[in-house]
Amino acid sequence: MTGTIVVCDVEDPGVSFVEVPEHTSVNFNYLNDICYTVFAGEDMLMVRRYYIDEEEPQVLTVRFLISKMNWNAHKWEEIQTLGEHSVFIGKNSS
Repeated sequence: MTGTIVVCDVEDPGVSFVEVPEHTSVNFNYLNDICYTVFAGEDMLMVRRYYIDEEEPQVLTVRFLISKMNWNAHKWEEIQTLGEHSVFIGKNSS
């Protein structure tokens, strides 16, 4: 799954693009994945959920990978903890 986030700065006219890259550090080709973009405090996070589709409506979540946006470098950096924050996600929302 890849995509693009468009960043518009109203104080400094212009548009920049931040790619949502294919995750390549771990091979999960046998799994489906979906990305959720959420905020935890002032941090923008991308939560990637890997799952196996069972018979509807069952979905078996296998793993989460969470990245934080580094706005200075315009890239995602994988994180290991949410610190004091919690994130709630569902099949179609976060």
